[in-house]
Amino acid sequence: MPWQVWRVWTGKEKQAAEQVRVSVKALQAEGKVRQVVLPTIVEKRRRKSGQQVIVERPKFPGYLLVEADEDDEVFRAIKGSPLVFFRLSGEEIPDSEIEHAISQQTSIDLFKIGDTVNIKDGAFKGVTGRVVDKRDDKLVVEIKILGRPTNVEIDYDQVEAC
Repeated sequence: MPWQVWRVWTGKEKQAAEQVRVSVKALQAEGKVRQVVLPTIVEKRRRKSGQQVIVERPKFPGYLLVEADEDDEVFRAIKGSPLVFFRLSGEEIPDSEIEHAISQQTSIDLFKIGDTVNIKDGAFKGVTGRVVDKRDDKLVVEIKILGRPTNVEIDYDQVEAC
């Protein structure tokens, strides 16, 4: 199945992707659409108050990637979504380029080993700790429980820089 690039309402990419999935399901065209992908970037930003927050934003604002058959039924299902404008036409995009765009890590290094972080969500909410290891989707944070250092795995969105 070839990849298609669709122009969608900028700022409403997540809603557009969900609408496309619902439209495809409603028209029973699931077998003709393999994936609807919205590549995102996770980055750390600082608010005016000085607090750092983690933000997830689209990698290609205003665009949605769809792996689907070139079929009139699929075209109508996707184009029928209110937040979708048109499909970009032209040369077919190679799978390797799409996979590279989806998997490429372009996020800013959110936390470094040794950074002090505050846990803002979960069982350890309000506890301050130190980053001791980073994994693909989790941080290992050393916190003190009953006066003893203990390592816990925490998602990036559950912590903020102190």
